[in-house]
Parts: sequence; C-alpha cells; structure tokens
Amino acid sequence: MLRDRVFSARHQYPEVKAMIYPTITLYNAILDHPTEFGFDEEDVTQMGSKIWYDYVHPTSAFHNHLANHVIAWLHDENAVSWS
Repeated sequence: MLRDRVFSARHQYPEVKAMIYPTITLYNAILDHPTEFGFDEEDVTQMGSKIWYDYVHPTSAFHNHLANHVIAWLHDENAVSWS
C-alpha cells in the first residue's frame, strides 16, 4: 500500500524524490546476529534489554544503529528510489 502511494505521489509532485527504506532488513540483521551490533544473544528475546525497551519498542541503542544504517543507505547510489 505504501509503495502504491509513493508511485501515485510522484505524478502529483514530480520534483520530489521519494524513497522507501526497508527497515525489516536491519531488524532481521540485528535479531539474527546481535553480537555483530554490540548486543548480547539474550537481548533478542528480553524486554528491558539492550534491544527492546518493552515488548514492541526498540531502545535508543537500536535506533542509533537504525539511524546510521539509514544514513549509509541514503548515500548508496544503488538504493532503490522512485522519483
């Protein structure tokens, strides 16, 4: 649905470059390999851990990785965009 909205918006605002960041890629990488990101294995499943603030919200440490990943992604010439 989001992708459809982006495609529709590009016709209405042709001067805007729209990109959809695939957050699931980083979520999976961190949850599958937490130690590579400075987390402990048990952080994957525990609320109040270095990864999870509660049962659904990631911590600031997680968001820091997300922000750095988005910055790198935005600088990647191969990043998927629809403009």
